[in-house]
Amino acid sequence: MGLRATVLIALLVVGPLVGLPLSFITAPGAIDQFSGFLPEAVTATFWILIGVGGGTLLIGTALAALVSFFEFPGRRWIEWALVLPLAMPGYVFTLFALGLDVPGIRSTGGAVCVFTLVLYPYVYLLARSAFLSQSRTLAGDVAKREHPLIVAGDLNAPETSPVIRTLLERGLRDAFSSAGRGYGYTHGHATKLAISFLRIDHILVSPEIGVVDAFAGGKEGSEHRPVIADLLLKRDDPR
Repeated sequence: MGLRATVLIALLVVGPLVGLPLSFITAPGAIDQFSGFLPEAVTATFWILIGVGGGTLLIGTALAALVSFFEFPGRRWIEWALVLPLAMPGYVFTLFALGLDVPGIRSTGGAVCVFTLVLYPYVYLLARSAFLSQSRTLAGDVAKREHPLIVAGDLNAPETSPVIRTLLERGLRDAFSSAGRGYGYTHGHATKLAISFLRIDHILVSPEIGVVDAFAGGKEGSEHRPVIADLLLKRDDPR
């Protein structure tokens, strides 16, 4: 496509966008006809920007964390179903909601809800990619190991989550799953429930390292119980 054709197409697209505001400036008294609506429109636009920005950030990030850090029935299906709003343009979703005569849909709050439900998948995809990329980067470093390896810490994900599974697929194994007793929950006692109900702290070891015992320590001094393990490395191992 030549330069002239590109410029012509650009002018056809930009023309209406420029012509509409110019018509208010050039036409005598055109602005006065709508001046009474301007304060209300500016206020509504402000709250829509705040509401949609906060809503998409909250919902998109929370859903990305849910499918990245936890395993539950139907997770794989939900993981991809959450991007389906991308297939529906915002105006189609709006017309659908108007057709159902949803209470409050014609208000500022209704606009915030519609735009949030349409736009949150963009935040969801970015956050999900960021969460999983961390474990993939760590898994890449694990794959390059030349010596026995221990990966330990607050990984903020259960063993069955995609994040931890990425590391286990590199040959690491969870010390508590290998030799622990009970549930080994490490997090939750600092919440209002006052009981530990999640095991999101781990000691992962390479195959060369044996695990004699593993257990979760006391709850004193931290929101996370420590994971304690007795590990065994052969003395005659030249590494």
